[in-house]
Amino acid sequence: MTDIMMTLKACRVNSNMKIREVADSIGKTERTIKNWECGRSIPNGLDLKSLSKLYNVPVDHIFLGDNIALSEYYQKTGKRES
Repeated sequence: MTDIMMTLKACRVNSNMKIREVADSIGKTERTIKNWECGRSIPNGLDLKSLSKLYNVPVDHIFLGDNIALSEYYQKTGKRES
């Protein structure tokens, strides 16, 4: 689940979107997006498809972890991989 949660957050940050914007764009609550990004839950297939379209990345990149998105996220935020 770590790959999914980190990739979701990385894709959102790399898209310069706030949690509220993502939630509004795909018809979910901010709490739902936060739960996905914190690993408390995972998006279902339809939500993954919506997210992949929103972030312009293939679904399997979100599901399996997108190393390019993660690298860009770490550069953008100054955080290091854990």
